Amino acid sequence: MLAALPAGIQISDSFRDIGDGGDPLADIAPDRIPAQLNLGMLQQKRGFALFQAAETNEAAAAAELKKSGAVFTVKAVKAFMAVDKETEAAIASKMTSKQDKGKFAAMREAALYLLGDSWQRMCVPEDKIPAFRKRAVAAFESYLKAFPKGKYAPQSLVKIGTIHTAEKDMESSQKAFERLQTDFPESDEAKNSVPRLAKTLIDMGLRAEGVAQYKQMLSSSGKFTAPQFLAAGDALLEARSWDTAQAAFAKAADLVKDTTNNVLGVTARSLLGQAKALAGAQRLAEAHDLLEKFIGDEKLSRSALVVDAYHMLVDVASEEGRTEKDDTMRGKYFNAAVGAIKKVRRYRPDQADQDMLDLLSGDVLVRKMEAEEAMNLKEQARETCGRAVVTFQAFLMAHEPTPDHPADKMTPQQLVNLERCYSTALPLMAKLGQSQSELVLKYGAAYAELFPDGKHRTAVQNAVNQAKADR
Repeated sequence: MLAALPAGIQISDSFRDIGDGGDPLADIAPDRIPAQLNLGMLQQKRGFALFQAAETNEAAAAAELKKSGAVFTVKAVKAFMAVDKETEAAIASKMTSKQDKGKFAAMREAALYLLGDSWQRMCVPEDKIPAFRKRAVAAFESYLKAFPKGKYAPQSLVKIGTIHTAEKDMESSQKAFERLQTDFPESDEAKNSVPRLAKTLIDMGLRAEGVAQYKQMLSSSGKFTAPQFLAAGDALLEARSWDTAQAAFAKAADLVKDTTNNVLGVTARSLLGQAKALAGAQRLAEAHDLLEKFIGDEKLSRSALVVDAYHMLVDVASEEGRTEKDDTMRGKYFNAAVGAIKKVRRYRPDQADQDMLDLLSGDVLVRKMEAEEAMNLKEQARETCGRAVVTFQAFLMAHEPTPDHPADKMTPQQLVNLERCYSTALPLMAKLGQSQSELVLKYGAAYAELFPDGKHRTAVQNAVNQAKADR
């Protein structure tokens, strides 16, 4: 069983503080152990996704997302505790066969590890975070006691060391990492302890501490490989630490400069990673130049990643156009975006991909129109709006339901595309005034019939109301 809670901390208090009290072991039937474990994993995944979403939202929205994430994570904690209790009892029972004991042991092993992982990621209420971390360490230590050579043992030691680092208990942290090196010297975790520590700190919400670990990694000489720096760059992009991410990707490229070991693959990922970092930092001209370098390179242009480069160029070039005041340069940027879409079409002949590119072409025109509106270029904005309407209307005409291809025969993605097209096109049509009123009413009725509970129904209804007023 799990170790006792830290003194003065009650599990029901932790649950109640985030609005989800009750007995964590209620309503669990032994014959539902595998289902309970899977349910806990789904709840944990959803909770963690909400925590991650909170990191890129405004304070008020972030607080709500964290609270919702905590509710799901608590549900996961309850599920894993239930699995731990039920499997331990099943393993101890004389009625359980040797084969079934092995199955229960595997489920208990997963539950104990995931329990620690769940406690580690809990971040609300903030005043309980130290208690949550202690609870995580207790769960991981329980795991290591039950499964000292288990498949999650190296990860558990990394997480214990990371938690102690976060709590500024460097002596305990060092002991955990020393144990990792001693007990599992050939493990991936031992060989990657610094980047793993950094990634785990970021996952815990300790962005500054995690970035500091990556900076320490960058300052080390000869200890790390190009793939490790690429992985560091990816993690730093998620953490929105643009400058350090760029440095990590550049370091990866430097390490393979004078070798023949997968140079092309590393160079390709390095250039794309640096372009993403530069774009994130709003250094758009530099990002654009790197992407052009990638696309213009004879070898890199034959890489599968060239499609990603073109896709990124669409976003970078249209963002440059959005803020460019000079008409000629603004046109140049948006033309570059359109040109990149045309290039992608050559690599993506599948109809589903072509549909997405059609919508993306319309999106680029919308960005151009919005840029012109922001600069009070009314005639140009109206002309661009008309071109966007033509693009989206052509999509609707080609994809509307027909007797031969009714809506109930469409794929989920086709319906998503269709709803997005309606919701984007109708407000644009309404902008053009009376000349488009009848079409707005026609398409508005079609949208209401196809998507009565559509997430864009408010925008569509506003366009319909505008069209009725203009008639």
